Amino acid sequence: MSDRPDIPTARLILVGALIALALALLHVALIDAPRVGDQMLLHGQIVTHTAPAPYQYRILQPLLVEGSRRLCGSTSPVLFLALYALIRWIATFTAMACLYRLLRRSHAQRIAVSGVLILCAAIPFTYWSYYYQPTSIIELAAFALALYITARRQLLPLALVVFFGAFNRETMVFVSAIWLLWHLPKQLLRTLAGSALLFLLWAVPFITLRKLFPVTENLLDVRYYVGQNLTHFWEFLAVCAFTIPWFAWFGRRQSVASEYRRLAAMWALWVALHFCTALWWEVRYYLPLVMANIPPLLSAFAKWPSEAPKVETTNMV
Repeated sequence: MSDRPDIPTARLILVGALIALALALLHVALIDAPRVGDQMLLHGQIVTHTAPAPYQYRILQPLLVEGSRRLCGSTSPVLFLALYALIRWIATFTAMACLYRLLRRSHAQRIAVSGVLILCAAIPFTYWSYYYQPTSIIELAAFALALYITARRQLLPLALVVFFGAFNRETMVFVSAIWLLWHLPKQLLRTLAGSALLFLLWAVPFITLRKLFPVTENLLDVRYYVGQNLTHFWEFLAVCAFTIPWFAWFGRRQSVASEYRRLAAMWALWVALHFCTALWWEVRYYLPLVMANIPPLLSAFAKWPSEAPKVETTNMV
């Protein structure tokens, strides 16, 4: 056991908040500010339900920003950028905090902090090849929160994450698979029922939005995206470089918790989905994959002794 004292929680929160702020401001400088006019145009289309699908259904963040702008009585581009940056800051810090708490369930504080820093180092590499994709950082925070809650076996808070996350991006449907794969084969009927409940809570906003606002223009073209992704060799290498190393733990999978081993198949499906439905070299798509594979990677290769207390027992609901 290490005799080094833990870093005080207040200091960790302060440093984490500053790192999250730096990442948010970097995004403003590299992505948001240079294309703020185009961003405001697409934002306006989303809040008036005239944007092409699927953007017209990803309303969570645009509605929060638009509501805040109206409360402030301003249409200033500076306020627009500040509001999106604020949400990005909060979402980034949430992802960091959830990953830290997840790692602390089984690892020493130094390993947990290292895992969070690895995630923070990966995030800036996603700041390219797009001009307006605020859903990705919310998606990362939602999946980090979902994974932590799933590990604690708390279904009701997870249900709220899925329901509200469905207004951000359709990929929240994968949370039902996370719950299923994480808890199988324990309490089979309750696990299946929980997974079904999460799927239904995702389906309600998914279907309702499409009934209320029928598609006027759809960007989903599987043949186009597959063709593009097959013919861009260097972009293919970028995807491989950003995704494959996170599965280095597979060579030492016997030292990795079975929950993470079961989730590996789901992440393969995640990559395949984006290959068929998007320009998959926008590596921001894989931030949830990166975050979820940091714990098994550290379990396989970290040498520091664990100083974490035993995992507490919690109920399924």
